[in-house]
Amino acid sequence: MRALQERADGHGSPVTVLSCDNLVGNGDHTRRLIEEFVGQLPESEGAPLSAWIAAGNVTFPNTMVDRIVPATTDAERTAVTEALGVRDDVPVPAEPFTMWVLEDRFAASRPAWEAGGALFTDDVEPYELLKVRLLNGTHSLIAYLGALAGCDTIPQSTAHPFVTEAARAVLLGEYLPSLTVPDDVDLDAYVDQLFTRWANSALGHRTRQVGSDGSVKLRQRVPDPALLQLRAGRMPHHLALTVAAYLCCLAPPAGFDPGEHAAAMVDPARERLAALRARTADGPSFAAAVLDDGLLGDALPEHPAFATRTGEFIDLLRTHGPRAAASEAARTT
Repeated sequence: MRALQERADGHGSPVTVLSCDNLVGNGDHTRRLIEEFVGQLPESEGAPLSAWIAAGNVTFPNTMVDRIVPATTDAERTAVTEALGVRDDVPVPAEPFTMWVLEDRFAASRPAWEAGGALFTDDVEPYELLKVRLLNGTHSLIAYLGALAGCDTIPQSTAHPFVTEAARAVLLGEYLPSLTVPDDVDLDAYVDQLFTRWANSALGHRTRQVGSDGSVKLRQRVPDPALLQLRAGRMPHHLALTVAAYLCCLAPPAGFDPGEHAAAMVDPARERLAALRARTADGPSFAAAVLDDGLLGDALPEHPAFATRTGEFIDLLRTHGPRAAASEAARTT
């Protein structure tokens, strides 16, 4: 904000503030935060800066980056040292696939990033939702089912046919209907790429990393697609399974061991979920308590059948395991 203030007071040339935060509408968020800061300045400073920004001298394009980046381990640090002869404590492992989409709204000139494969568009949101739901949402189900099946990594998880089948069902049957696929995206190729990416054993992407912070992630991914199905009179069985598998990983029923990979997941809601679990007697009542508590927003509690179905999957995961729960979801879809 101070840099913008100095620019406005100096030469005043237009500038673009480009956010690469992994947030939907990241440019809009950045603009809102800047405007809040400006609003806290003394009137003599804030008013001219606000007017300068409002006049179009600063733009905040939304962007989306799609690339799987596992947590750095000692294996990557050692590989970099052996290859380069230097010590790097934070090398970043990444998959071959990458997609960078930018809103073409720049206050001045810009680099020719399209030469390197970047996509420019008037509206980033369809690409964001494609990633958040098809990639990220499905990724969550793979991680939770895989962890409950004793899998350390995503490739180990997708090696189980029941996990891959559940992933394909939630992707195509429940997430995809909630999207408008951009015209320049070949959907069949994109979906095939997703399953190839998830099977990439070289990445070593761990179920505990993908499954962590589910209370934040699932709130962004599950409610809208689930509500679309519920309001049309259809039960989104695999979205209910996603929530159930998450809850079994983070707040397992008494006497149920979700395994070391689930236990290693980090989530700010873990204690809150455990408290709700302790006050309920079965899966449906636990799921209802979680949804009523607002974990997935305010609208899903209006559909108690979704909580009931989620709870049934919780009980099935507890008594018969992830394979049986996935089979039940497939049977009723």
